[in-house]
Amino acid sequence: MPQKKWDKELSAYRDARKQGIQPQGTSMEHIQDAVKASDVMGSAFNGETMGSAKVITKAKAEGMKVLDIT
Repeated sequence: MPQKKWDKELSAYRDARKQGIQPQGTSMEHIQDAVKASDVMGSAFNGETMGSAKVITKAKAEGMKVLDIT
């Protein structure tokens, strides 16, 4: 992987972690999915306990809030 791409992904991962977001991996795709899921949920996404960030929708986020999973 080129150094420039590596540095960009590392920076994005650090920014996500500072916000309390735990992506499922360090790839840019995982990071962007986790950030998007966090925006939809209104709270930090945790890839270790919440499953795939790609399947988080407004309806699922509301259900998670009702079940107090977030």
